[in-house]
Amino acid sequence: MELLLIDWAAALNVAGFSFLMVFLLLIFIILALSISGKIFVSMEKNKKAAGPVVELAESDEEAEVIPGEVLAAISMALTAHYGTKHDKESNIITIVKSDKRYSPWSSKIYGLNVFHRN
Repeated sequence: MELLLIDWAAALNVAGFSFLMVFLLLIFIILALSISGKIFVSMEKNKKAAGPVVELAESDEEAEVIPGEVLAAISMALTAHYGTKHDKESNIITIVKSDKRYSPWSSKIYGLNVFHRN
């Protein structure tokens, strides 16, 4: 009769408290992640709204603002034009006809389902 020696009320209290703590912590983690996600999304929207710009003139009266995306496209085009070396090609295409050998991998008969009757 060892089952009667266990204090079941205390054991169930500990188990219930443990389950309650787990669920409360899960709810807290979900709320913390959703709130931090909303904060980071709003920070990213504010950062994109400002955008990187570069001023080309020395005085404010002559200043012309060019967005960073435009400057990046211009720099990539200049890098592609001046940075890469192009090969001189002869523009001659040579076509060599070769005999196709038999290959069981390309045979259609092996793709058919053949049922043998006994």
